[in-house]
Amino acid sequence: MEDLSIRPDHGQMTDLEKDLKELIGARRGEGNAIPRERLMDLFDGVSERQVRRAIKHLVMEHGIPIASGPCGYYTPVTEEEVDRSCRYYHGYAMACLTVESRLRGCSLPALVGQMGMDFISRKDAKDAEEE
Repeated sequence: MEDLSIRPDHGQMTDLEKDLKELIGARRGEGNAIPRERLMDLFDGVSERQVRRAIKHLVMEHGIPIASGPCGYYTPVTEEEVDRSCRYYHGYAMACLTVESRLRGCSLPALVGQMGMDFISRKDAKDAEEE
């Protein structure tokens, strides 16, 4: 498996990100995942949205391998764990597209067939997340 942790960092990590990196980094393998509820208990006063945003930043900007699934967050140690986590994210993405297709009044295949690829800058994506 490719070592994702050697990617160059983009910016400094916040204290929350450092704590999450250490905590989830110690949760090696899906069987050692930390449930979201337990994670939130450990970070009293921090919103779930802030935790999710920090985890996304660790993965996207710092290359920290953090997998997610129904069991919680963990550091994947096998290709199978990476695949399961990717399928989990894919299922979530498809569910979001299904909701969009219902709101637009069309079927999912029609929506996907009509979709253009909108590429936005990371800054614009970050601004949209914060709204």
